[in-house]
Amino acid sequence: MSKIMTSDSAALDSLTVTERAEWSESVKPVVLGLSIAMLILANLGVLLRILAQKRILKRVMAEDYWLVLAVVFANVVSVATIVAVHYGLGYHLFRVEAMDPSGHALVTIFLCVWLTATFNGPSMLATKIALLLWYRRLFIVQQLWLRIFWWVNMVYIVLWAIGSTISYMFSCVPIQYYWERFDHISTLHGTCRNTTTADGLPLILDLISDVAIMALPIATIATLQMPLARKVALMTVFSVGLISVVSAVARVVVLYLATNLHSDFTYAAAPFELLDVIQLNMAIVCATAVPIISCVRLAFREVRTTNHSSTGMVSHSHPYSPSSHWARIQREESSSSTELVQIGHSSAKCTSKLESQGPTPMKGIMVQMDVDIR
Repeated sequence: MSKIMTSDSAALDSLTVTERAEWSESVKPVVLGLSIAMLILANLGVLLRILAQKRILKRVMAEDYWLVLAVVFANVVSVATIVAVHYGLGYHLFRVEAMDPSGHALVTIFLCVWLTATFNGPSMLATKIALLLWYRRLFIVQQLWLRIFWWVNMVYIVLWAIGSTISYMFSCVPIQYYWERFDHISTLHGTCRNTTTADGLPLILDLISDVAIMALPIATIATLQMPLARKVALMTVFSVGLISVVSAVARVVVLYLATNLHSDFTYAAAPFELLDVIQLNMAIVCATAVPIISCVRLAFREVRTTNHSSTGMVSHSHPYSPSSHWARIQREESSSSTELVQIGHSSAKCTSKLESQGPTPMKGIMVQMDVDIR
C-alpha cells in the first residue's frame, strides 16, 4: 500500500496543473458496476429462457442454442471490459502512464479493447440468428414478402458479422501490433487504421439490421386480424429490442462526438466500451424476456386454476375469436397450441392439431401461442 502511495506521489510531481486537477477523475466505478450487472443479467436471462422453453415447449429449441453461443461471446466482451477497467480503463491516459511507466497496463487495456471489438460481431450474429429463428417458428409465415424479408435479414446479418469481425480484427497489421505498440521493449513494427469512419461504419450497418429485425415481428403482427388493443400489446412486447437499438445509437454518437478519443483513449473510450457491453447483453436479455414472461404468466394461471373451485371459473367471451374459450383452455393446458389467422377473412381458428388439417393457406400466418398477451 505504501509503495502505491509513493508511486502516486512521484507521478503527481511530474504532472501539469491541469493534469493534477483531473487526476482524481474516473468513470471506473460506473463501467465496472454496469458491466458486472449486464454480465449477470444476460447469463441469468439465458438460463431462465431455457428453463421456460422446457416448461412451455417441453424441449430446448434451436434458437436457445444460438443464445447460449451469444452469451458466451458476450461474456468474453464483458470480462475483457472488466479486466481493462482493472488496469486503468476509465482513468485519464496520463494517469495510467504515470502509474505504470512500463506500459504493461496500456498493453493489457488495448488487448482487452481488441477482444471486445472482435467478439462483438459473433455475439450479435448469434443473438440475431436466435431472434430470426424464433420469429420464424412463432410466426409460421406463408406470405412471400415476409419470407423474403426474413431471408434478407438473415443474409444481411451474416455478411455484416463477417465484415465487421474481419475489419476490427485487422485494425492493425500484424494483429498483435494493436496492443504491442505500447510495449516499450517490443520490437514489432506495423501499421494501424485510426479513422473514425472505418470504425463507425460497422456500427451504423449493425444499427440498420437492429431496426430491420425489430420491424420483422411488428410488420407480421400488423397483418394479423385481431382487435387493435391486442395488436398494440403484441407490438409493444416485441419492441423490447428498442433498448438494444438505443444502445447502438449511443455508441455511434459517442464515437463521433468524442473529440479526445485518440489523445485520451483510456478515459474517452470507457463510455464506448460500456455501451458495447450494454448493447450485447441487453440484446440477449430482450431475446429471453418474452418466453420468461410467458412462463411466469402460465405459472400464475396454473396457481389460480388450482386455488379456485370449478364454480368460480366462469367462462366469458373473448373478443378475438368465437372459439376463444377453447383457445384459452388449450393455452393453459398446452402452450404448444397455435392460432391460425386467415388474412382477408373475418374468422380465426385456434387448435392444437393444425398439422392434421393440411398446409397453411398462402395468405395465412400461423402464430405459435407460446407468447401470451391478455
